[in-house]
Amino acid sequence: MIVKMKFITLTGPKRDIDRVTNDYLSKYEIQLENALSELKTVDNLKPFTDTNPYKKPLERADKAAVFRLKKKHWSLRKSISLNK
Repeated sequence: MIVKMKFITLTGPKRDIDRVTNDYLSKYEIQLENALSELKTVDNLKPFTDTNPYKKPLERADKAAVFRLKKKHWSLRKSISLNK
């Protein structure tokens, strides 16, 4: 039986690929390929070394959420609309 496959690209830290694979991809039939074997040329390929500009604001938001959840009368909203 022939099944149509989709080609997707995963990018991110190499040390995190196992977690992403286990958490998100393990429920699918998947065949991982080395990106360098698929690319025709890597002359212009450079690693993305910049830090995530949202890392510190996200950490602050996470700390604030935990702080507010510790108080009995606060709870996380399931969704927030742009109107609120």
